[in-house]
Amino acid sequence: MLSADVGGDEGYFHERLTSARQQLVRTWQRRIEHLHGAFSHSDILGALLLADQLFHERTSGWKDVLVILSDMRQDTTDLNLETPTKLDARAALGKTEKKDLIARLRNVEVYVLGADNAGRPIVYWKRLREYWLEYFTKAGARVESYSVLRYLRELKP
Repeated sequence: MLSADVGGDEGYFHERLTSARQQLVRTWQRRIEHLHGAFSHSDILGALLLADQLFHERTSGWKDVLVILSDMRQDTTDLNLETPTKLDARAALGKTEKKDLIARLRNVEVYVLGADNAGRPIVYWKRLREYWLEYFTKAGARVESYSVLRYLRELKP
């Protein structure tokens, strides 16, 4: 939904980097103004496979960062992580691999924000987190953050 080339010159006082970041935030805010949730299911795996394609279609030289704003409760016929009363992360990951749903995210920095356990016990959140951390490891990604919080701390340079 958003991609940018910030360039290599940060500016003497990082003013160019700060300006580029502010412009990205403004662009993002304009793009999400009219978004609304109208779907009854969450296809996070499908979104990750799309990200795989987008990352691999670009030329090299970019820093690949994926920010996911989601409760991470995958809910499709291929894999339902939302409704089981007892989530078995290992079995779910086996099913994911069997269906060939692991994206190629080698060297992608991943930030997961808003992954909460609203209405579910904390053990559910822990198993869900375990599933996704193992998924991203198999995908070759580096999870920099997996948090209930919905704000992004400053990214690594």
